[in-house]
Amino acid sequence: MIAREAGRLIGRVTTAVASLPTLEERVASAFAATVEYFRSNPLFNRILALEADTVLPRLTTFAGPLLASGCAAVVRLIQQAQHDGLISSTTDAESSAEIIVRILPL
Repeated sequence: MIAREAGRLIGRVTTAVASLPTLEERVASAFAATVEYFRSNPLFNRILALEADTVLPRLTTFAGPLLASGCAAVVRLIQQAQHDGLISSTTDAESSAEIIVRILPL
């Protein structure tokens, strides 16, 4: 369930930022889409409320696969921004993605 929902979130964020012309708009839109997705997702919120002991470790302590998926998606977004001339081509996409994914609020 977590992997499926992560895939949906990645798709939603990718769609939300695809046509935006500035880096600032892309970052704001990606952040807003992520927060809105988690806050408005009835399945995620219900499972979190009913099975927190099972779900929370998969989102925190044992979140390796989830973080890897998130990082890969953010790397693609950073690389697209580099291609579009919005970020320097010398920016380390992998390190930047790791930081971004780890600071997103749930």
